[in-house]
Amino acid sequence: MLALSALAALLLAQFLPGLLVVKLLDIGRDREERVVMAAVLAGPMAALVYVLTLVSDWSPLYWILIVNLALAAVVVPFRSPEPLRWSRATTLGLAAICLAVCFPYLLTTGSTYLPDAEGSIVVDRALQRDVLFHLGIIRSLENDYP
Repeated sequence: MLALSALAALLLAQFLPGLLVVKLLDIGRDREERVVMAAVLAGPMAALVYVLTLVSDWSPLYWILIVNLALAAVVVPFRSPEPLRWSRATTLGLAAICLAVCFPYLLTTGSTYLPDAEGSIVVDRALQRDVLFHLGIIRSLENDYP
């Protein structure tokens, strides 16, 4: 269940905002190019929403903006008449890539991030030590830099 919700959040935040930009600007000559451009442009869109959330200092703004961008991406039609439909070879190729990336992740790293009794995500100890180590380095650089 956690994997499905993570996949839905990834689709919502890292694909649909880019798809909105692709639809509004009519970017891409064919279906595959549109999908690639949507995936590429979604990162900067999500980063922009994140920066706006940090500047406003109101954390619900992130999900409000992301959900509205995603809804707009679903509602706004493509400018060109070619529908976003893939050939069988493209669909099988994308499915193979997703399986090759997601399956090992869920068996290794992804399986260690489980919700505890309170609903918080429990991060493995190695990652916690690594983060604390790098935070210590950053703090020492900030304190010792003239």
